[in-house]
Amino acid sequence: MEENARIARNTQRLTELHPGFAQRLRSIIAALEAQGVRPRIEDAWRSPADQLKAFNSGNSKLQFGFHNVTGPDGQPESLAVDLLDDDSPLTSRREYLLRLAAAAASAHCQTGVAWGLPPALREAVATAIASGNFTANVKIGWDPTHVEPADITVAQARTGARPTASGAPTRSRSRRAGATRGTRKTRRTGKTRRTGKKTRGTSKVKAKKTRRRG
Repeated sequence: MEENARIARNTQRLTELHPGFAQRLRSIIAALEAQGVRPRIEDAWRSPADQLKAFNSGNSKLQFGFHNVTGPDGQPESLAVDLLDDDSPLTSRREYLLRLAAAAASAHCQTGVAWGLPPALREAVATAIASGNFTANVKIGWDPTHVEPADITVAQARTGARPTASGAPTRSRSRRAGATRGTRKTRRTGKTRRTGKKTRGTSKVKAKKTRRRG
């Protein structure tokens, strides 16, 4: 694909994403381009019918996934893309896939580069990415060009959780904050009750001593 066409395609596909995830993906694309790579967004949002086709063909394990997320009015807000190597779109180079996984991790995202691999092979992939050894001869998982947020699940997305550009999910963060405040309040209340009981007990002892002395 010509460079202008690649850039135009990426720009259009980014409009199909939730804004928080779109910002993360922009940083992934920029990181790869800085390394001389030409990433291309192949798929972003999918309709339920298209997702069902992907499921039936074995290209997806889910009948509803991050690709299908919409906003309150039904507008596309995909939380996943397939990010291909435009210089080798049909057969992705291993080096590209490892570079993509590393760039995704830096943007609070993850790819399917190790999906379906046994633990030992997954560990080899993780080691190659962490060490920056992008030419390592490692086994690649079944969906390596798929990119999605690493900090929310599909189930959370279905109930309204969305990623922010900073890497803190909007709904999950609020729940954690509420739980923390509730815990602190309970501890303070418990401490007050314990202190109160101790104070009342001490007052009774003093009262008895005073009466005996009188």
